[in-house]
Amino acid sequence: MKILVGILCFTIIYGCGCSDDETINYNLNEFESSAMSTIAQDNIQFINDEQEIQTAKVTVKITENQSLNSSDDDSCIVVLAESQENELIFEDLGRTFTTIIEKRDENKSHIIVADGPGFYGIDSLNTENLEEALADFSSDGYEFNNVFVLNSGSHSGFIIYSPLIGIQFIKNDDGSYLKRME
Repeated sequence: MKILVGILCFTIIYGCGCSDDETINYNLNEFESSAMSTIAQDNIQFINDEQEIQTAKVTVKITENQSLNSSDDDSCIVVLAESQENELIFEDLGRTFTTIIEKRDENKSHIIVADGPGFYGIDSLNTENLEEALADFSSDGYEFNNVFVLNSGSHSGFIIYSPLIGIQFIKNDDGSYLKRME
């Protein structure tokens, strides 16, 4: 009996868990890491469709690694994905746009802008390198080069995001817009 209890204790102590834990890191590439400003900025001016100036500020970029493992995952593999985010805040308008650049499952890259409950993203994005999704775009008489066109999930609005300066143009569902002044 003592031998059986000893074997059971040995199995519980040494037989459970993983002996070959593995960590997989999905890190943003150099382009993706540099596509968001690292410093806070105040007094960023935007002009709206009525030629009125609106002032905004950008918060500091926050970078972190998030676990992609689900809480019920008994795997011995830990998957960590890098993400970064900042906010463009229009205090007078009561609007905040949170930009997130991140890696997801299978090392896929994503860029999302959230505006309260709404969000904007690139349609059918399936890439490990966001640089492949850059495009030239025009709207309301303005030309934008080497930008991301982020469409609303269910509406006609969109956001133009420049890797050099951040959110450059916001087109609302009602046709009004905000364009960053350079």
